[in-house]
Amino acid sequence: SSRRRHTRCSRDWSSDVCSSDLGFFGPPWPEAKRLAFAPFLREIGFHFYLYAPKADPFLRKRWREPWSSEFRNRLGLYSRHFRSHGIGFGVGLSPFELHLLGAKEGKDLLREKLAQLEEIGLDLLGLFFDDMPVHDGLAEKQLEAIEVVRSVSSARVIFCPAFYTPDPILEKVFGKRPERYWEEISHAPSEVDFAWTGPKVISEEITREHLEETERLLRRKPFLWDNLFANDGPRNCKFLKFRVPYSRTKDELSRTRGWAWNPMNQAYLSRICLKACSLSLLKGVPPQAALEKAIRENCSIDLANFLLENRTRFLEHGLDKFEPETRRGWLADLEKWKAPEAEEIFGWLSGEYAVGSECLTD
Repeated sequence: SSRRRHTRCSRDWSSDVCSSDLGFFGPPWPEAKRLAFAPFLREIGFHFYLYAPKADPFLRKRWREPWSSEFRNRLGLYSRHFRSHGIGFGVGLSPFELHLLGAKEGKDLLREKLAQLEEIGLDLLGLFFDDMPVHDGLAEKQLEAIEVVRSVSSARVIFCPAFYTPDPILEKVFGKRPERYWEEISHAPSEVDFAWTGPKVISEEITREHLEETERLLRRKPFLWDNLFANDGPRNCKFLKFRVPYSRTKDELSRTRGWAWNPMNQAYLSRICLKACSLSLLKGVPPQAALEKAIRENCSIDLANFLLENRTRFLEHGLDKFEPETRRGWLADLEKWKAPEAEEIFGWLSGEYAVGSECLTD
């Protein structure tokens, strides 16, 4: 059976780290940039990668439609490529409006899609119900979907609940959280991981106390899905999130089932951020020093100095506050440096990474 052919990696997955374009609104990365991430992740000590950009309609709003051989072959290519570099590969499926289907129809369709993913070969499978309107029987329907997944897939299951943070923005945008939602959903089998973004959708700090409180709430250590660097909404896309990874250390990592990052829309610039997290989480380098070291190791001397000089302006001021003369000077310098990181900053300053209103929690 496909379950026997595609077994999960024979390793201890606890407190693993990874990168992903799971919650990614806006244009997905070009394929060449995504594939180039495999050796990079291996180099910095990360262990797996999940593919689930929200712009891929067949994993979210059009998930019910037949999947073409081209789509399945592309996922198969990603799986083989990342695994060949020793990186576990996963796909996130967001069965949008699953609750509107009849019970049997919904389960049968979900099984069909899961069986196709099983044939591709996954180490991880994301079942994501994030950023969808609240409906009746929310926890019950999601628990049923988890059971379907466990009956079909041999992969490690990472479940994203409808409320993946106590941040009130979720209730404001998607509807009031059912009173006993977390209590009910926490009865999912203990081996199922729960994705969690921290105290906020974008959490500047994730403390030991918050992680311990979340463990009690979910009846398991959370699987951190960290949006610290996310810049994919209509407001956030105007910033480059070169943040210092405070409260992302070995101590916090030990209180999770894993730690994953949503990167920036800029793939090569995201490498700097992920390298800083690797240094802080895995090697104990102080957060500020980790970011500075990552910038210098990933960039030429001129570009590194440029980023260190302007990092705070890119993070706090954003595109709308740059003077035209300043912008022109930056563009001239960036054009000379001919590095992929410089090209991405050039594109960002030129408005190439604008994202529309599809990101509802921005």
